[in-house]
Amino acid sequence: MRDIITEIYYLVDEKLPMGPHDPAVERRLWDSLTPEQASLFEAYQEMEAAREESERQDLFRFLVKLGLYLP
Repeated sequence: MRDIITEIYYLVDEKLPMGPHDPAVERRLWDSLTPEQASLFEAYQEMEAAREESERQDLFRFLVKLGLYLP
């Protein structure tokens, strides 16, 4: 079960606008990679996404604590 701050984080995160995304560019990138490169790139993307999510949650929690004056 997630705590209230985590619930607020996901509620806010759902509503944030996404940056522009061009599927044709992504398709050209994937088409240019060998199977080995694609596997490595996919692993890198997953690792970076997890790191970024963790950093965003940490920052959000810090800002919420500042705003709510939580110890």
